[in-house]
Amino acid sequence: MASLGGIRGQRKDIEVFAKAIGTEKKYIEAARKHGLNNPATYKIKSQLERATGAFEKTTGIKWPFK
Repeated sequence: MASLGGIRGQRKDIEVFAKAIGTEKKYIEAARKHGLNNPATYKIKSQLERATGAFEKTTGIKWPFK
């Protein structure tokens, strides 16, 4: 079991969570800066979909979770 800033769990679970949350932050920032119909925003959205897919596959938890 590993921990990262108060988040505890298996190392791989923490890694995919950090990747998904970081990519979500980048997507929100890109959408705010460029708008939703910008190619840069679409690129990051694609990265976000891959990151959240990896999170769901690794942890078995649906993204976003409550």
